[in-house]
Amino acid sequence: MIHIERRASSDTTDAIQDYIVQYPNVYILESMNIVSGDFSIIQAELNAMEFLLNASKQWDYLINSSGEDLPLRSQDIIRQFLTVNAGEIIFSTTIRNFTDRTRCAGFRITLLN
Repeated sequence: MIHIERRASSDTTDAIQDYIVQYPNVYILESMNIVSGDFSIIQAELNAMEFLLNASKQWDYLINSSGEDLPLRSQDIIRQFLTVNAGEIIFSTTIRNFTDRTRCAGFRITLLN
């Protein structure tokens, strides 16, 4: 699922659409105006989750990342990690303290069946 902000140039939008044609399981969410620090960011994420749940239930994890996020591991390593940790919610966030330094807080929640 990809959300392209409404303010993105048509060249950027066209390039992304041309690239993802080869991936039938990748969708483009309807564009929204996103404002930094605003609920519009959360709304876009909720819209994406709703779309994915309605499109298919054949997936196990949602990895939510922004245009500023880059994976530090390969897809194979991420897939292996998720397989080993099946049934758990893995949550990580960055807490920014602009007067000090950035810290990372991670949480792991085990789902009980």
